[in-house]
Amino acid sequence: MNLRQNNPTDYDLVKQYIDGNQECIDKLINRHKDRVYTYIYLIVKNHQLTEDIFQDTFIKVIRSLRLGKYQDNGKFLAWVLRIAHNLIIDHFRREKQSNTFSKDDYELDIFNSNKFCEGNCEDDLIRDQIHDDIRELVKELPADQREVVILRHYKFKL
Repeated sequence: MNLRQNNPTDYDLVKQYIDGNQECIDKLINRHKDRVYTYIYLIVKNHQLTEDIFQDTFIKVIRSLRLGKYQDNGKFLAWVLRIAHNLIIDHFRREKQSNTFSKDDYELDIFNSNKFCEGNCEDDLIRDQIHDDIRELVKELPADQREVVILRHYKFKL
């Protein structure tokens, strides 16, 4: 027996799936489900949301394969993780956009805007981390460049 038949590569499974072998997509999902699920969960930290994004990821994978949008370069898992990552970003964008206040769902409200919403703890953590990272990077600049950056961005408000 050929070893490749016992343990086909991702490329082999993708090709066979595209050629009509429906079992191959199950093999691909089973092969990579733990890593994809873990990747999603480490970012969203919610099992139900992880399940939803995981399912959406593989629905998008299947659709993309059927439409011929996958170009194999030996990085099937990286491609799947990129799809998952994009879906995670989409989720957080939708969540942030829906962070509005309205006194009535049916009434047009000029105050129903993200500009008037309170920030959440995630925004605060991200902002604090960015500020800390910038401070560390500025410390690594040569003295003359560091002085220019500090004066330009922190001392003078033109």
